[in-house]
Amino acid sequence: MTVIFFLFQPELITVLSSSLSCRKIGQIEYVSINLLLQCSDTQYKLFTYVYIIPYLLMILLLPLFAMKKLYNHRTNLEYCTTKYKFGYFYLDYKPNFYFWEFIRIYFKTFIAIFFILTIQYSNSLTYLIVCLILSLQLILNYIYQPYIQKKVLKLDCISILILIINIVLQQIRYINDAQGILVLTQMIHFFFTFFVIIIIVRLKINNQRSKKIIIVKNFFQKYLPKRVFDIIFIKEQDHQRALKRWINIKKNITFLIKQQAKQIQLNCDLIISKQVSKIQKSPSDMKQIFNKQQTEDFTPLNQLQLIQFSSPRASYISNTYRNKFFNLNIEKKESEQQNNEQQDNDLQSQLSSQDIQNSQQYKEQPNDQIQKNQIISMDDIKQNNCIKK
Repeated sequence: MTVIFFLFQPELITVLSSSLSCRKIGQIEYVSINLLLQCSDTQYKLFTYVYIIPYLLMILLLPLFAMKKLYNHRTNLEYCTTKYKFGYFYLDYKPNFYFWEFIRIYFKTFIAIFFILTIQYSNSLTYLIVCLILSLQLILNYIYQPYIQKKVLKLDCISILILIINIVLQQIRYINDAQGILVLTQMIHFFFTFFVIIIIVRLKINNQRSKKIIIVKNFFQKYLPKRVFDIIFIKEQDHQRALKRWINIKKNITFLIKQQAKQIQLNCDLIISKQVSKIQKSPSDMKQIFNKQQTEDFTPLNQLQLIQFSSPRASYISNTYRNKFFNLNIEKKESEQQNNEQQDNDLQSQLSSQDIQNSQQYKEQPNDQIQKNQIISMDDIKQNNCIKK
């Protein structure tokens, strides 16, 4: 519906604008679209105010509504839903110029309304202003270059330039009244239209990959000269071949990644099966095996948590195996702490007993002997500590 509306929008604007313009014949002004109606008729004025002007405003404001919708989706122009809804407006343009189609729409709309409403007053001035508007559009295309493909940009610029040339030739014919200029303008218009049709057919033929098209290409390649064949049929360009090669490389890389992932998974399953077989053979000696093994022997099991197992049985065995390993480590640490505490308690009890004996001897012995005994007792304590360590 959007495409149909914007294809017929210029014709709708032309018809509605013509119904608003008047043509003076003698002393009376008649409606341009129907010379039987006078512009001063009250029913005609009521019809223009109730129907024509609101409908014309709606047609002029509808592109702004579509532009607002497209502006809201400017960050996701590559989404399929956005392309499906608004692809008609921005797919031919660069991402920064997604709004350029609306500029073209309003250029055409302004030219149509201005030409219809002012042609009755001054013919030459109207054509001159239209040429200036088209020249402005041509300059903007040349400066900003909004199209993705340069061929489309050239085609648009050529079409605008041909319009300007035809308008100038039309003014020369209006002044000199020469039939040759009319024939020249018609030939220019005809050849340009024929050229555009050839481009469209050429693109359609070259985009097809059916057997019939290939047979037709081979037939013309045999009997046509090389230059003529190159003009009609587009050669497969180098960037398309490079794109196909990059696609093949991407497929090969993904295949290699999948193969490596499968190999890693098989290795992990082998490690788990070996450890499980060891546990099943000697379940009574499991605690001694874990006490003798170092933590480096369990690095493959610790790495298994980064891998998603294909079978739930393998994941369950690996989880139970890791839990047993961590529980044994905790038991080791607790036993070491208990041994250290027991040694500290024994050392403190020995120190306290020696202090009591020394205090009793201190009362019975003289001062010199007491000092000697203190020194000897300190040496004994140091030696005992060294032996225990």
